[in-house]
Amino acid sequence: MTQGFLIILLASSHLLWVAALCCVGIGFSLVYGGIIWESSLQAMVPPEKLGRVSSVDMLGSFALMPVGLWLIGGVVARAGLVPTFMGCGLGVCMLGALALCHRAIREMN
Repeated sequence: MTQGFLIILLASSHLLWVAALCCVGIGFSLVYGGIIWESSLQAMVPPEKLGRVSSVDMLGSFALMPVGLWLIGGVVARAGLVPTFMGCGLGVCMLGALALCHRAIREMN
């Protein structure tokens, strides 16, 4: 959810130093989230299935990225950059809050 708030702050910022700090924070949260995700995969997925699960994860993460960029480019062209950033930041916050509603995620070590 922190990343969502930083995206919203980035969209509403008019100062370069605030935008730069937001970008650093977003990058940090992406790396931190990636470490948690990979560690969770290795801890929770049985070793004999880890290769398959990782390949499906990579398909969703990397192979579909051009499609997502193409789609969001159309949204930016119609709605504008700031409203798109605001909407994406709000979406990230909502997805984070939705994930925290699941007990297994809240109790994860």
